[in-house]
Amino acid sequence: MLRLRNGSFLCEAFTQESEFEASIRGTSDAKDASNGYDTFNFSKSMSMNIFLAYTAFLLYSYYWHIMEQMRKFFPAVVVLLLLVVATEADVAPMQTRDCETESVRFAGLCMVEVNCANVCRTEGFSGGRCSTFARNCICIKPC
Repeated sequence: MLRLRNGSFLCEAFTQESEFEASIRGTSDAKDASNGYDTFNFSKSMSMNIFLAYTAFLLYSYYWHIMEQMRKFFPAVVVLLLLVVATEADVAPMQTRDCETESVRFAGLCMVEVNCANVCRTEGFSGGRCSTFARNCICIKPC
């Protein structure tokens, strides 16, 4: 049975006081005058263990309270995080449009694109390609 007396925890025992009990509390005569039972104080480590257990309980209950509050804000946090990630993504630069013109100097059917590209470079274009069906040489430059 535990009870609080004069600011310290006490334990009542129905047995005669032994030398072991006396060594625990540090004195030899500790008869309780009110009821005749032997009493001895818990050690400081036991008081500290009780304090730590109570503190752990409070922290545990506070943890669940915080988790309950965070559950309400979690969707908003996720949306904000996605918004930040989406705006940080590198957007590829938009490619410029290519202007195409039929070559003036290329003669005959265009079968090899390297020949077409070389002729177009002599005309001042950046490159050239063969058209699909008509097989004409089409010169290309950025607009």
